[in-house]
Amino acid sequence: MSRRNSLAESSRSGNEAEHSGVVPALADLIALRQSARQIKLPNNKLVYTHLSGQYRSGYRGYGIDFDEVRPYQAGDDVRSIDWRVTARTGKPSTKLYKEARERPVFIVIDYGASLFFGTRVAFKSVIASQVAALLAWATVDQSSRLGAILYAGEQQLLLKPKVGPRAVLGLLQNIQNMAVPHSIANDATATSSALMLLRQAVQSGSLIFIISDFSSFDSMVMSNLAALTKANVVVAVQVYDQLEETLPPPNRYSISNGLDTIVLDTAITKLRQQYQQSVLVSKQQLQQQLAELKVPLISIRTDQAVVEVLGQACQGGQFVSTI
Repeated sequence: MSRRNSLAESSRSGNEAEHSGVVPALADLIALRQSARQIKLPNNKLVYTHLSGQYRSGYRGYGIDFDEVRPYQAGDDVRSIDWRVTARTGKPSTKLYKEARERPVFIVIDYGASLFFGTRVAFKSVIASQVAALLAWATVDQSSRLGAILYAGEQQLLLKPKVGPRAVLGLLQNIQNMAVPHSIANDATATSSALMLLRQAVQSGSLIFIISDFSSFDSMVMSNLAALTKANVVVAVQVYDQLEETLPPPNRYSISNGLDTIVLDTAITKLRQQYQQSVLVSKQQLQQQLAELKVPLISIRTDQAVVEVLGQACQGGQFVSTI
């Protein structure tokens, strides 16, 4: 085989892998920009930043939303004097406004080994990448700054918040580089470390999305999550496969990780019962822990329409859990 043919075959194999649901295709992630217009990120939270933008802030000053009139104080700008109220009361009065300010959006994406699994449509890692792309494009559509943290084991990548389509394209390119199958095991320590990095990088008043299968969350992770919720809006997006919820019909199945193969006999009644009980307990624990922190949980199965689930989760100016 010639070198040219070899390269062509390699390129063809890579493209097949991208469209087979094993790794995300950059072109597909970019194309999600149109679909992202169906997702309206809530903007009704007060935001405590010093930047200009379209979200309301707790800081008073000049802006588009009138707040109140108070007695004039030394140092107030004369342009803020309400002359009508001043004339009526005989006392100098000042108009106060709630300024429009920007709310940065941070997307945290888990690429631990358990994400590289899927029995329907695509790997969880591919669906997680699509979720991230949709949220990123929705962020840009609302003129907010976009930041992200991608992690797999000890490998971490911090993308500082930036404005505009270039910020999204930079994120998508890094997603394509990291969202490839590997043997880095899921580790709660890795998740906790990523959240600690986020705590150092995030600006108070930010909107934070954490995308994961939540298979490795411990007390330390929850502690960092609790700290983030004190000054930010945090939303959890869980990606899961149907096989993780319900075992396949009773039969003998060969399962492989690419190196070793085992046989799973799902006809064993005790096995099915134990599996269902384990799934139920884990699900309830996660829901309870997040509910205590008032963190909405959006669950997306690999064979569901990602755009529809995210769209349903953003209702009435707030996030609605989809469990």
